[in-house]
Amino acid sequence: MRLTTIVLLACTDPGTGDSVEAGDSDLPEDSSVDSDPQPVDEDGDGYDSTVDCDDTDPDVNPGAQEVCDDNATDEDCDGVADDADDSATGQRTWYVDNDGDGYGEEAGPILSCAPAGAENPDDCDDTDGDVHSDAEEVCGDGIDNDCDTDLGVCRLEGELGEPVFQLTLTDGVQAGRTLDWLDLDLDGHQALVVSDPGYDSWAGGVTVVYGPLSGEMTVSVATAPLLLADIGYDARAGDVDGDGNLDMLLGSDDEEEVYLLLAGTSLTTGEQELADVAAAVWTGNNDFGSAVAILGDSVAELAFGAHSISNGKGGVFVTSGTDGGSVSTSDYWTGGGSYDRLGSPGSIGGADLDGDGLVDLVAGEMYGDSYVGLAHVLYGGWTADPGAMADVRDAVFVVGEDWRMGHEVAAAGDVDGDGLDDFWVAGLGELDAGWGRVGLISGSTTRLEGELSFESDVSALIVGDRDDEMLGSRLEVGDLDADGTPGLLCGSSQYFPTAAPPIEDNTGSVRLFHGPFEGSTLSSTAASWSPWASRSCASA
Repeated sequence: MRLTTIVLLACTDPGTGDSVEAGDSDLPEDSSVDSDPQPVDEDGDGYDSTVDCDDTDPDVNPGAQEVCDDNATDEDCDGVADDADDSATGQRTWYVDNDGDGYGEEAGPILSCAPAGAENPDDCDDTDGDVHSDAEEVCGDGIDNDCDTDLGVCRLEGELGEPVFQLTLTDGVQAGRTLDWLDLDLDGHQALVVSDPGYDSWAGGVTVVYGPLSGEMTVSVATAPLLLADIGYDARAGDVDGDGNLDMLLGSDDEEEVYLLLAGTSLTTGEQELADVAAAVWTGNNDFGSAVAILGDSVAELAFGAHSISNGKGGVFVTSGTDGGSVSTSDYWTGGGSYDRLGSPGSIGGADLDGDGLVDLVAGEMYGDSYVGLAHVLYGGWTADPGAMADVRDAVFVVGEDWRMGHEVAAAGDVDGDGLDDFWVAGLGELDAGWGRVGLISGSTTRLEGELSFESDVSALIVGDRDDEMLGSRLEVGDLDADGTPGLLCGSSQYFPTAAPPIEDNTGSVRLFHGPFEGSTLSSTAASWSPWASRSCASA
């Protein structure tokens, strides 16, 4: 017989001390055991780990704003980041940069977090890596390199020793005493008209060199027309007959004649008398023809000088037309005193200073007022009878020292852009220094009146920088850099390459000033040519 022993164990509730039988379902839970853990929010951004895709970064949670960043972080926990998320902010604007120069075209901007082209839209040609807003403009290449809509200005700068064209005349003809150019034969090319008063033992001559003019050219009497006349020191091109083509006036103070060559004149090679081919000849006395000027553009008024009339007072005669004729000593406006030399070579010019449509006269009297020099202004529409210039002029520029002002004058064009003509007047400077000065008279609808100061009433004053330089020996105006503003060419007949040269080294130079022209004293030069004698130069 088998005996079975059953042992009953009693358990005590540790919390209450009561006995609990085995199998009792009311056993209390152990508070130290977490059978169902709660979600946590480790970064404290209000989102627990069940919804926060990065619970270590408080800026990343379902309520955050998606922003562009360098790490492509999914800030709003929607599973996409940066450009892939339509809600992203902070994209930059990019522009397609096809040529890889760092500059794009403004059309078709792109919003993107990641680089998608260039951030600068200032590229006007996205096929050329050398064209963009910060590129250096290259003048003369026909390309807007820096995208400013301006093709660039080719300016001459520095000291220039080699010309683009150089002429040598043979057979004893000396080039360059006076010169100008025009399309004399109407073939579309400029011809150079060069006078030499010393040709054939001072019998004088004028050589016509037909274009195109380039490189080095050697011309002989056998290959070019040589017009025989004792031509002096002034020759000017302009439209005398109003047909739209430039004609040529040449003055001869020794022959006391002025000759007119009209555009279209047919010349043969070799020597021929200028009087035989001239369309008109004016005759006078007392060094008549010492100065010539074409004062207007259409059926122009003409001015001639005779600087020895009335015991050297000098005079200016004004006429119009192409008929020629004889000028008597009573037909002039004359200078103020003996040897004042009104009407000397280069001292007469015209421009519409007040914008009334009539050409005004500017005439220099370089020895007037005891060698100080004067510049007379006489407005157009004049009806005054011949007599003293001081009695008919509207205004006169004077200086307080010995400048020989009025030695050379030249119409400046519209230098300051106000729509009115301006005017240059030069003085060679004091007799013992001779630096030379060139002053700008600005046009104004208010007419100049009375006595004005050449030191304080001019818009600009260019001053030579060396003794005996004689800046302003010759003045010519031309827009050589094609910027729309006329520049100034100044001859310095005794400019020296060194500061204190011997007098025999007066090599001369031609100096180019681009402007703008303003202020009281300007001496900077954009470009200069030396050593060339510069008694004469012609504008371009």
